[in-house]
Amino acid sequence: MTIRHYDSKDRPTEALDFYVKAGVGIARGLAHIHASNFAHRDLKLANVLVMPRYR
Repeated sequence: MTIRHYDSKDRPTEALDFYVKAGVGIARGLAHIHASNFAHRDLKLANVLVMPRYR
Protein backbone atom coordinates (compact mmCIF):
# COMPACT_ATOMS: atom_id res chain seq x y z
CA MET A 1 0.00 0.00 0.00
CA THR A 2 1.25 3.49 -0.76
CA ILE A 3 0.50 6.67 1.14
CA ARG A 4 -1.64 7.74 -1.81
CA HIS A 5 -3.96 4.79 -1.20
CA TYR A 6 -4.25 5.27 2.57
CA ASP A 7 -7.91 5.77 3.46
CA SER A 8 -8.27 8.43 6.15
CA LYS A 9 -11.85 9.65 5.70
CA ASP A 10 -13.29 7.62 8.58
CA ARG A 11 -10.44 8.22 11.06
CA PRO A 12 -9.19 11.82 10.82
CA THR A 13 -7.30 11.81 14.15
CA GLU A 14 -5.59 8.51 13.39
CA ALA A 15 -4.81 9.74 9.88
CA LEU A 16 -3.13 12.91 11.17
CA ASP A 17 -0.87 10.85 13.42
CA PHE A 18 -0.07 8.54 10.51
CA TYR A 19 0.80 11.41 8.15
CA VAL A 20 3.01 13.14 10.71
CA LYS A 21 4.94 9.91 11.37
CA ALA A 22 5.15 9.20 7.64
CA GLY A 23 6.48 12.70 6.97
CA VAL A 24 9.17 12.32 9.60
CA GLY A 25 10.14 8.92 8.17
CA ILE A 26 10.31 10.28 4.64
CA ALA A 27 12.46 13.22 5.77
CA ARG A 28 14.85 10.89 7.60
CA GLY A 29 15.09 8.61 4.59
CA LEU A 30 15.80 11.50 2.24
CA ALA A 31 18.44 12.88 4.60
CA HIS A 32 20.13 9.48 4.64
CA ILE A 33 20.21 9.06 0.86
CA HIS A 34 21.33 12.68 0.34
CA ALA A 35 24.16 12.16 2.84
CA SER A 36 25.22 9.21 0.66
CA ASN A 37 25.29 11.48 -2.43
CA PHE A 38 22.14 10.01 -3.96
CA ALA A 39 18.95 11.82 -4.87
CA HIS A 40 15.39 10.63 -5.38
CA ARG A 41 14.09 12.45 -8.43
CA ASP A 42 10.51 11.18 -8.43
CA LEU A 43 9.24 11.54 -4.86
CA LYS A 44 5.45 11.48 -4.77
CA LEU A 45 2.77 9.82 -2.65
CA ALA A 46 2.40 6.93 -5.08
CA ASN A 47 6.11 6.09 -4.64
CA VAL A 48 6.09 5.87 -0.84
CA LEU A 49 5.35 2.36 0.37
CA VAL A 50 3.80 1.76 3.79
CA MET A 51 4.66 -1.42 5.66
CA PRO A 52 1.63 -3.23 7.21
CA ARG A 53 2.80 -2.60 10.79
CA TYR A 54 2.66 1.18 10.21
CA ARG A 55 -0.87 1.36 8.82
